Amino acid sequence: MADAEMNALAQLPVGRGQRYSIYSSFEPCYMCTSALLFYRIERVAFASVDPVWLGMHEWLQSAPWASRNHLTRECLGGELGAFGYVLHISRLAEIAPTHVLETHQQETSQLFDFATSSVVCDLLTGVAATNEPATTDSVLANLWKDLVRMGT
Repeated sequence: MADAEMNALAQLPVGRGQRYSIYSSFEPCYMCTSALLFYRIERVAFASVDPVWLGMHEWLQSAPWASRNHLTRECLGGELGAFGYVLHISRLAEIAPTHVLETHQQETSQLFDFATSSVVCDLLTGVAATNEPATTDSVLANLWKDLVRMGT
């Protein structure tokens, strides 16, 4: 259950995040948003929106304990947002419950189809099979043309 945001927060003393921002490739889930509020992080910037959590962040911040801590949320979007989505969904497609995948399919069909396509799967499998560590730049370079073509 340790999402990347949780791992980052684990490096901070509790209650000392007032001057911190966190950057994520994908919109933080409910668990991570709760933790961001608990740690009093001021800002979260994420590359891609998660349609499964639409409206949940606003609802969460209406809770009395959460409303005391203002969390500014910013979706960065664009091609890097599409890239964050593709990376997340290409992995999520292997493990997520059907209803989660159906939500993504309905809300972001073109990008979802690309993220779960053989093109992406073959690329990521190929990168994982090499003995050299993959870099974000190398994976992005292979996908960039398609991300721009989709107009995201």
